[in-house]
Amino acid sequence: MKDFGQWLRDAPPIPDPLEVDAATAHIASLEDAGVIDLMNDGSYMVRCCVCGRDDELPCDPGEIDVGYEHYCNGSPRCCP
Repeated sequence: MKDFGQWLRDAPPIPDPLEVDAATAHIASLEDAGVIDLMNDGSYMVRCCVCGRDDELPCDPGEIDVGYEHYCNGSPRCCP
């Protein structure tokens, strides 16, 4: 059995609640703006702004801004 000091050193860091709330608010603003949609399996879908094709978001929602426009690159006219 671990003593308290060893348990404390091995415990994962506690996330800052302000950062967690900011990330949650950012994702909620992306959903409200219609940029991303949350799927049942926890992934996010985005719609191509040219052809309307739905794709899985290729990155973390925290990496994009509210004005993000997705191009699926499914055809030459979808390339920005």
